[in-house]
Amino acid sequence: MKVAITSTGNTLESAIDQRFGRCAYFVVYDTENKAMEFIPNPNKDAEEGAAIASVQLVASRNVSKIVSGEFGLKIKPLMDSLKIQMIILKQPEKKIKEIIEMLNHENRGSMGMKIAVPTIGGLLDEYLKECEVFTIFTIDDSNSIIDSELLYTPEGCDCKNNIPLIMQQKGVTVMLAYKLPEHAENICSHYGITVHLDYSGNVREVVESFLNQKLAI
Repeated sequence: MKVAITSTGNTLESAIDQRFGRCAYFVVYDTENKAMEFIPNPNKDAEEGAAIASVQLVASRNVSKIVSGEFGLKIKPLMDSLKIQMIILKQPEKKIKEIIEMLNHENRGSMGMKIAVPTIGGLLDEYLKECEVFTIFTIDDSNSIIDSELLYTPEGCDCKNNIPLIMQQKGVTVMLAYKLPEHAENICSHYGITVHLDYSGNVREVVESFLNQKLAI
């Protein structure tokens, strides 16, 4: 399945563009073979007709869905006739790489997906460096929590004690945290763990919030 995402730039670190017809770039992502194409939007400065022209542009790439912050009402009949689903994501801070991760989980049904959350007293531990335990949640193919386990880190959360490697061996592919140094995020990425930041609160509710956001895509 091919999905188009409106983007403010031409990298995975770019944020979703809240405009559809006048977005800076379209990212066309194939969930089957993971191919990706960043397409500059030639209609972003058009005086009129930008939305219709942009629909035609992404339709030429045979997309099934388009993810953007908003769509004009005038293009809905055209989208319907082309059988292209419109997905509204009003989270301007959301990065392209995070949206693609959501799409990947959706495509594989999230079967057995495991999510790690630094934990203290049932809450997400915002001081990750001193974290002594992670809760690892297992998610089934209906995006429901079916199991959880605790991973203890007696020496605290330090990249030198191979916690990301241990998580990888346990099948963890997602970590939810409040803040994380860039070098630590890069180490997690090296072990196939995608980090999502700015979460806080009860660990189970944090995971459910993440899953609800993913279901919207």
